[in-house]
Amino acid sequence: AEDNLIIQIRGEYELILQNLKEENRLEMEKAAKTWNLKFHQEMLRHKKENEEAISKAINEANATISNLNQQIVLERGKMISERQQNAQNLEVEFKMKENRLNESFKEIEYRDQAWKDERADVLKEVQRLKAEALKMVKILAMEYEDENLSEDK
Repeated sequence: AEDNLIIQIRGEYELILQNLKEENRLEMEKAAKTWNLKFHQEMLRHKKENEEAISKAINEANATISNLNQQIVLERGKMISERQQNAQNLEVEFKMKENRLNESFKEIEYRDQAWKDERADVLKEVQRLKAEALKMVKILAMEYEDENLSEDK
């Protein structure tokens, strides 16, 4: 009877132990599922955060590139404007110098013509004076000849 009681108690304990093992196994499975679910959720959250960070970085990079491109366009426009202004300034300066040079040429031509005119006037005057002197010489010669002829008579 004592053996039967021991066997019966052992059977009950084994049954209790079996039930505890089964409960423990079920709790472990439940804990593993919960942990796997939390791990999966955490991985998804990290993946989403990484994707958002990458997207934010791409957007910021694109905005920076856009700003730099705008600055380049503005700088190009400014350079082109400065070049055009310099070209206009040089053109104005060239026109002024060309006009001054043309005026100098005209003045030189005017002086040259005035010198030629004055030379021609001087030559005319010299020729007139020569003609007048020649005329006087002829008159004097004729008077002298007349005087000599009168004395000879």
